[in-house]
Amino acid sequence: TWSTAMSGCDGCLSSNGRVVRRGPGQRSFLALGSSCFPPETGQYFAVRITEVAAGAVGGLGIGFSCTPSDQVKRVTERGYRVPGTTLVGYWGRLFVGGHEYRLNWTGENLAAGDVVGILATFAGDIVLFVNDVTQVVIASVIPDVYRSQRAYPMVDLYGSTVAAEILNTPAPQLKGKPSIFAFADMTKVQNPSTWGAGKAAGNGGRAAGELL
Repeated sequence: TWSTAMSGCDGCLSSNGRVVRRGPGQRSFLALGSSCFPPETGQYFAVRITEVAAGAVGGLGIGFSCTPSDQVKRVTERGYRVPGTTLVGYWGRLFVGGHEYRLNWTGENLAAGDVVGILATFAGDIVLFVNDVTQVVIASVIPDVYRSQRAYPMVDLYGSTVAAEILNTPAPQLKGKPSIFAFADMTKVQNPSTWGAGKAAGNGGRAAGELL
């Protein structure tokens, strides 16, 4: 389930704690799992998209954080700014170790009912799935210092993604024709994104992820 510490005026949890929803007028809402993965195991979780916003730029950010929810300053904190966090998605980005990298996958086109899963292997790789089909593999991306710590599931309900339900399902088998990256070869963004800056092309001057 999602941590009740993340509920507030900017978003809410369902009565069973499994569905988190961004509040009206909010551009994003951060949710962390209430339980963590031990460092000696591979880490996998999945969410089902339950509500989307048409005409939004960017989408779901999904990944893991070594920071428990009670240490996150506020629920409107941006997921990629939380220490010890690895996230993929948004407007085509990977965030890890406080740095931002370009990625060819965005959650912008996810539809209600789609299932997004993410696997972090003990070797430090990240594997992203949509509807059990492998989309992205990033090799050796998770820093060694993160691998020795417990990790919590994290989603940032951003852009087109309004609500999501956390699922209790095993990791699927690798299939499809994913984009495969060696982390060492990925392009770091020289001017990291700020909320309210970094205008997306064709969005009328809005910040990336702002609702139309």
